[in-house]
Amino acid sequence: MKKIMAFLLCSLLLFTALCPAVSATSVESDIERFDDGSYLTVTYYKPTEGTSPDGWEDTDATEESDAVSFFGRIIRFFRNLLNKLLSKQETITKTKYCNYFDSEGELLWSVQLKGTFTYNHKTSVCISSEITDIIMDSDWKLQSRDCREEGNTAIGEFAIRQYKL
Repeated sequence: MKKIMAFLLCSLLLFTALCPAVSATSVESDIERFDDGSYLTVTYYKPTEGTSPDGWEDTDATEESDAVSFFGRIIRFFRNLLNKLLSKQETITKTKYCNYFDSEGELLWSVQLKGTFTYNHKTSVCISSEITDIIMDSDWKLQSRDCREEGNTAIGEFAIRQYKL
């Protein structure tokens, strides 16, 4: 009996060690260029733990040693497996960034829309949305921002205006 348990445990550890970490990152960008040389980038982003583009920080991320990371992957694997077996509904968070750069490529402001969705492989519903902004140049001011959920869509609206003498 001990040999069977040891064999199963070794097989499980070998299987999880050999399985590559699946990246949950998907990035798609659009760029709109203006006559003065400035440009706007819109990036759709589904982040992995602890990473994000353009200086946005994932506050839930912590640094882990290789051993803790390995065992954390095993625990996450079994937690996800149990969730999939016991629940038909899954949750995912997607993020959209809108960044404005001047003609020299300096980032002037950035707006982030984050939406959380539940889905059951047939339908999806947006359960929450959040919009935040970072303005790096004092000539630009946020006029308004609003976000809402409509069905399976997170909608964010914002207005940023440049004030120059």
